[in-house]
Amino acid sequence: MKLKLYILLLFLIGKSFFAQNNYYWVGGAGSWTDLNHWRIGSSSGQTATIIPSRYDNVYINSGSGFPASGSVTLTIPSSATCKDFIIDDSFTGKVNFPAGSIFNIYGNLKWKSNAGALYNMTMNLYADSSNSTPNLIDIPDNLIDPNYIYINYTSSINLKGNGTFKLVRNFASNGYFQFNVSESAFLDTDNKNITSQQFVYSSTTASKLGTSTLAGNLATFNAAANLTQATLSYSNLTVQTTQDIKRLHCLQLPDMSR
Repeated sequence: MKLKLYILLLFLIGKSFFAQNNYYWVGGAGSWTDLNHWRIGSSSGQTATIIPSRYDNVYINSGSGFPASGSVTLTIPSSATCKDFIIDDSFTGKVNFPAGSIFNIYGNLKWKSNAGALYNMTMNLYADSSNSTPNLIDIPDNLIDPNYIYINYTSSINLKGNGTFKLVRNFASNGYFQFNVSESAFLDTDNKNITSQQFVYSSTTASKLGTSTLAGNLATFNAAANLTQATLSYSNLTVQTTQDIKRLHCLQLPDMSR
């Protein structure tokens, strides 16, 4: 009996420790690590006692305090980690994230073009096979502030883990992006298109790329990539000799040496 109570106590403690909270940003410009800018449950909720973790959802909405114009920055000292990262449809303000910002997102990603990174950004997206639903990637247009695009600054979208990602819209952000699918990540494009400076598919899992058009400058696909219905359009392309591709547009001969 005592053993059962002890196990139950450990379960409750663990559940409490990993409890998911909804964090709302308030007060406009500030640092991700400043607790005064975080509210729990709603924009008018209690002040947070710790910054968001990989188990917590983050919301930027109409109550976040950003003006409709100007350069107002939400500073990320090292990296920003959370479960869902949601820029709500109600958000009409303008917010920038500093150059070199790193996001570690373990759930859904929803962006809006009135938010933008300066120069380069790194978006690390993680999915776990224990989740019954895919992590949604909803990026309607641009991730980079149009005033801060330079060819020497490369940004990246990195899909990692062993779970499933699903595109809600076409990915065609401004800026110079690398789109990477690695580890054992499964990508369901839902027949949406991906346009990026570079696309690298190194995942050990065969993704569902459907009838998507994948386009850009450079691309590398391993043997696991399922391109049977996809259209590829790249200047430089490296593929496995065993790949079946529906349609191929290439400005240079592909590298078939591997």
